[in-house]
Amino acid sequence: MRGKNGKRYNPDWLVELAEKCLPYLKSHPRYDEEALDFLPEALGNCTSCIPESHCYIHFVKDDNPNQEGSSWRYITSVELYHEKFGIILVDLLLDITSEDPYEASPVVGGIEYFDLLGILPPVQATRHLHGRIRERLC
Repeated sequence: MRGKNGKRYNPDWLVELAEKCLPYLKSHPRYDEEALDFLPEALGNCTSCIPESHCYIHFVKDDNPNQEGSSWRYITSVELYHEKFGIILVDLLLDITSEDPYEASPVVGGIEYFDLLGILPPVQATRHLHGRIRERLC
């Protein structure tokens, strides 16, 4: 489910960042030449958000993330680099509600300002990371 009842969000900066980072990502051995061509358009669809913290913003909402009955499954994260914010992790999800989820392009589940974790007190940063890992793997 896309971020219903979320706050309005302008993804233009993310689209520009993805377009800027695509040449590097395409040269990375982890991705094939055209694997991430969908990313700028997918980020452009992120017009509603649900802020979790100053480090993470959700673009989809689901009460049972990655669990039985969930409408999506976590696939992977793509690292974009922003000169001011540092590493931005873009979580990609498989939309189970799609007619053919394995043929459809992934959706963007959220972004994480990874480098901002360094400004949190150690206990808070650890708690945040464990929560994000638990959400992805449970």
